[in-house]
Amino acid sequence: MEYRTYSAITPSETTKLLPKSNKSNDIVCRKLLGIEKPSFYFSFYVLFYVLFLCLGAIIFAFFETPVELGARIQLDNYVANFRKMYPNVSEQALDELIVEVVKANKKGISVTINGTNEHNWDFTQSLFFTSCVVTTIGQY
Repeated sequence: MEYRTYSAITPSETTKLLPKSNKSNDIVCRKLLGIEKPSFYFSFYVLFYVLFLCLGAIIFAFFETPVELGARIQLDNYVANFRKMYPNVSEQALDELIVEVVKANKKGISVTINGTNEHNWDFTQSLFFTSCVVTTIGQY
């Protein structure tokens, strides 16, 4: 019995080894608007996705902008009333205090007198965070 490698097969023999083309088995990509179907569908999907995101942004901005403006007006009124009640506090000192309070609040630290003394990274919360990271990042 003789064994041949692929390099020993001549080009004329390869045409004998390959099956004859059957038109029913060939994959035909038809065109839509001059673009192949898969490319057209992908382009349509990307366009639809971008339009969907833009529509969501418009709706979100429509509902949230008045709420934000109301909160800004309320905060400005509160600061103006505070400055009237305590004229000895300079604007710079008040602004520095507000910046520090905002920094602490972003870290989850309550600065109010009645705030809780719970730590943000106790064992149970750290365990929950670790399990979320491990389960959502994946293997690859």
